[in-house]
Amino acid sequence: MNHLEKTLNKNFNYELLYNRYKNIALNMFIWNNLPNGINSRQIEKYLFEYGRAVFYKKDNNFIVLGATSDGNLNIMEEPLGYFANGYGYVEHRTLDESCVCWNNDLATATCDYVREYARRMNDVNETIKANINQQRFPFLITTTKNNELSMKTLYKKIENGEPVIYGSKELDIDTIKVLNTTVPYIVDKLQLYKYELEREILTFLGINNNFEKKERLVTDEVNSNNAYVDINIELMLKSREEFCEEINSKFGLNVSVTKRYDYKLDEDETGEEIENE
Repeated sequence: MNHLEKTLNKNFNYELLYNRYKNIALNMFIWNNLPNGINSRQIEKYLFEYGRAVFYKKDNNFIVLGATSDGNLNIMEEPLGYFANGYGYVEHRTLDESCVCWNNDLATATCDYVREYARRMNDVNETIKANINQQRFPFLITTTKNNELSMKTLYKKIENGEPVIYGSKELDIDTIKVLNTTVPYIVDKLQLYKYELEREILTFLGINNNFEKKERLVTDEVNSNNAYVDINIELMLKSREEFCEEINSKFGLNVSVTKRYDYKLDEDETGEEIENE
């Protein structure tokens, strides 16, 4: 595989990871009673990408688009107006005629977090591949310039698992040396690191990630994880609920939003704590 192919493959694997967690992010909340022409995927997509979404009515149709500040701020440093951004479309809207939903109190885009974790996890995957390959070929080959092409071909055949037999007079065996690299096996450690990275991003996205067997987890550990999951998603839910109140008041709607997943510990009849969704 040449350098270009390796780069394209790495980018493709990154996109797979990015889209995997983006899809989870777009489905963290359930929107109810949205007006015709608006769906939850549109709202969450713009919050994911922009950190803000602007909602307004134009020609008797409701529109939701990504929002960026127009640069005019009030004394509390909050925008007075926004640019509504769509595909090949930009329109200025004031707060008198529109409502803006913030992704969180800082209006930070979820894509920034997902992009960083996808990059880190993709780096781990690439390192795992390299370490496994180094276990298959823990050596370096030195040779002369005349034998270089033959040795590259030989190495490629070995890499592909093909039997190699050479009977060429041009191949000078005496000029070939093999150096053992003794690269340590670290795939198990890298897998554990990737596991922790996934737990971090799933926690941020409000997804329970107690993957270990229940008998290995004490109640305090489960409660601690669930509390952190809940805090992250509650911060985002609060902004969406405030947005619902605003558009319902301004446009006479009855829109509401709820968490898709809710984790808590209850007690069964025997007094043991059980985890419910």
